[in-house]
Amino acid sequence: MAEDSEDPMDAAQSLLSLSTLKMRKARKPELDENEDKEVRRKMKQLGRKMDQRGMKLQYTEDDTVYFDDVAGIGNAKFEVMEVVDFFTSPDRFRQSGARIPRGVLLCGPPGCGKTLLARAVAGEAGANFLSVNASEFVEMFIGVGASRVRDLFQEARKAAPAIVFIDEIDAVGRIRGGAMGNDERDQTVNQLLSELDGFNSKDADIVVMAATNRRDVLDPALIRAGRFDRIIYVPLPDFNGRIEILQVYLKQHPTTGDIDLREIAFETQRFSGAGIANLVNAAAIMAGKANSGTIRHKDLLAALAYERLGPDRQPYEGARQKRLAVQEAATCLVATLMPAIEPVVHVTIIPREKYPMGQTVLKVNEQRELTQQFTQRYLEEQLLMVLAARAAEELEFGPDEMSTINQRRLVMARRIVQKLMVSSAIDPPEGVGNRTLSNPRRYGRVLKQVVLPRVTTQTYENVEAAMEKRLNAAYAEVKEMLERNRKALTALIDSLVENNQLTGEQVREIIDRHAAKSDLRRRREQAAEFL
Repeated sequence: MAEDSEDPMDAAQSLLSLSTLKMRKARKPELDENEDKEVRRKMKQLGRKMDQRGMKLQYTEDDTVYFDDVAGIGNAKFEVMEVVDFFTSPDRFRQSGARIPRGVLLCGPPGCGKTLLARAVAGEAGANFLSVNASEFVEMFIGVGASRVRDLFQEARKAAPAIVFIDEIDAVGRIRGGAMGNDERDQTVNQLLSELDGFNSKDADIVVMAATNRRDVLDPALIRAGRFDRIIYVPLPDFNGRIEILQVYLKQHPTTGDIDLREIAFETQRFSGAGIANLVNAAAIMAGKANSGTIRHKDLLAALAYERLGPDRQPYEGARQKRLAVQEAATCLVATLMPAIEPVVHVTIIPREKYPMGQTVLKVNEQRELTQQFTQRYLEEQLLMVLAARAAEELEFGPDEMSTINQRRLVMARRIVQKLMVSSAIDPPEGVGNRTLSNPRRYGRVLKQVVLPRVTTQTYENVEAAMEKRLNAAYAEVKEMLERNRKALTALIDSLVENNQLTGEQVREIIDRHAAKSDLRRRREQAAEFL
């Protein structure tokens, strides 16, 4: 009872001086099982007490994270390895007269593994890990936040070697003063700055790490040299990083051998590590719903569609279903007949919560996705594929029964023509020297290009006329192709109306059976892996 009534901060003085279990065993191999259990019990008890004060302690071997558990963050892992060296080999830095950084700030989008990376540093260094969310500092009573900061650093000194980790530091570290100033927050920041400045040579085995996704709002005094002077950016995972993260999370589940990690990695562009973890969990749930004991490739694809577009809605019926079927049947037909376009994976006219339309999914081309380079032939065939839906609607319902269903595709078609004739100057109407404003926000994306005002009115009109001519010619070409393959188009429409979705194999089987022989021969003769 006396132990339970003891102040948690006093108890921390004797307990937090223990290093992690891994380091203790390395120094004392004869550590018996009973002592091992006692250490775990006391550290767990301390952890519960510290939780009540808003701090979390990495206290057991099971909770310890190492660099092997962190994947997909590129160079950030190698940069923080320096921090581990500060703990394991401090003499190397003292001999050279180096000043060990006191603060390390991890910046990056949410869900990229900043907290996990900080925990891994503590695990590799054998240091105690004191974690606190910055929002825990601030209360309605002035002075509470500053007091909690003092308590945190006081216990960190008792727990040395230790890493103090402040998550979401922007909650208290915002720029002080101004109309949006807050006395409690300002005092908390001032106390944090005071603690960072108060480190001396005796505190060499304490490093403060913090995480934020809003570096732009932090007080400049917080990130100046001598405080959080080591800033490490933790980006969204790249292609290889996403493969590594998928491997880490899929190891935790039974899987089949048909999973194509490269395809899933391409499809999860701009996913964070947390997003990929959620995707794998969603795939496991779908496998469970299907009464399957293992995660299959189609479970991952279904989970990906769910994450992007939401759950399925009730399929359309009647005229609305027919119009969607016409749109997607034409798209997959032209995509299959075009030699440079990627193969169709599946087609569906089942509406989703976030996208109440049909969808034609093509196989990812690794080389195109990695290089973001497209030839004139590929863009011209892509233009035909995008215009196919509107041309089919006109053929099926007549010019007097057109709808707005293809509005977005017409905008996409115009952007493809702009890329061909203006921004990339692949086939420019006024020569490669035409003056344009090309300011893409992301490399490789097809964005609207704007002609600069210094271009003459005549040149602008010539460019617009040439683009309109290119669009009309492509529309006439794809309309003629659909008329030539009307039998295949009708078969695809009927099959979609009946089944609501088709696999790529089913689409190709219908087209091979009903399409014009001249188009099938052209596809075989001119097909190339990368065009």
